[in-house]
Amino acid sequence: MKKNIYRSVLLFLSFIAFSSFTILKDNFAIEADITGLSDGSKVILYETDTQKLVDSATVKNNKFVLNGFSNSEPKSYVLQVMNDKINQFTFLYFSNEEIKISGDVSDLPNNLTIEGSEHNSVKSKLDKLTQPYKTQKFDAEQEMRKIYEEGKWNDSIKNIYLGPDGILEQITKEERAVEKEFIKENSNTYYALYLLYLYKAHSYTDFELKEVYNSLSLKMKKNKYAKAIKVQLNTVKPASGDKFTNFKALNRDGKLEKFSKYFDGKYVLLDFSSPTCSNSRNALPMLNDFYTNKTDKIKIVTYYTGNNKEHFEIFSNKEERPWDFIWNTDGEFNEAYLKYYVAGTPTYYLFDPNGVLLDTWMGYTEETQNRIEQIIK
Repeated sequence: MKKNIYRSVLLFLSFIAFSSFTILKDNFAIEADITGLSDGSKVILYETDTQKLVDSATVKNNKFVLNGFSNSEPKSYVLQVMNDKINQFTFLYFSNEEIKISGDVSDLPNNLTIEGSEHNSVKSKLDKLTQPYKTQKFDAEQEMRKIYEEGKWNDSIKNIYLGPDGILEQITKEERAVEKEFIKENSNTYYALYLLYLYKAHSYTDFELKEVYNSLSLKMKKNKYAKAIKVQLNTVKPASGDKFTNFKALNRDGKLEKFSKYFDGKYVLLDFSSPTCSNSRNALPMLNDFYTNKTDKIKIVTYYTGNNKEHFEIFSNKEERPWDFIWNTDGEFNEAYLKYYVAGTPTYYLFDPNGVLLDTWMGYTEETQNRIEQIIK
């Protein structure tokens, strides 16, 4: 009898220990002590990629605590602190870890002490390497502001600072070179792989990308970022004169359909957009104008790049935006996003009625509509 009771107690304690381990395994905890923060200041934590709110807290006695679900593979997060005098944020990169943040409010956004995360420690190393370039950029921007306020700004000075070989471009190139070397030397860390994925389309040649990909361990090659990179390495980037690359996506009714179905004798504008992107939102009147006034010439197909069904349904509201909307539950890891080398939103691909690519560009300005109209007239 005593043995049975003893065994039951052991099993119960083992269950408690296992349950506690499981809870810790699938969650993270952040404890912060930042002097200078006013009581009542609001703190929010959200995912960088999806903008999804993870947790929020209120500061009391300089302290706050945040918790949330996580797993062994880390993510990028934004930690934002707000009150009537301050609206600052900093980026964090962590998984199911217990993190402690300390410092002063003056250390925001980049000089806080962050401990407890092996993943964020990798990020911190790169931050220290690139901080001099960020300081140079800030100083250059302050110089430009001063020149502008003094009324001395002209095209010549603009070119010195903002031209293709201008001061800001040179600083950016030097910073990017440091980042690429860091990624190469730390390729088998999650943070370096995350950056490689972010930079793959606009900072790497196919040869450079393949070189870093081949250096990855078998474990890292199973990561979603590595798999996405592999898709691009096996896909030729679309260029003017190429036939469209087909893919499948979900329409408003949740039915899977091929991109090829949209070619019915009209030009086709494939628009990769996100409702969280200000330029994507700014472009909506242009797309509506095309649908309303040039529907006989051009078909608009907006590809929502996120993976949130509710966001898609709001973004694709047929009464406000009656043109075609499609998406995929894989978000930015979907087939189309990768095969069309989308690096940001909005990204446009304009095809002729036969499906031949005429032009492609990223971003939206007041000239975008004229650019399209000149081609389809």
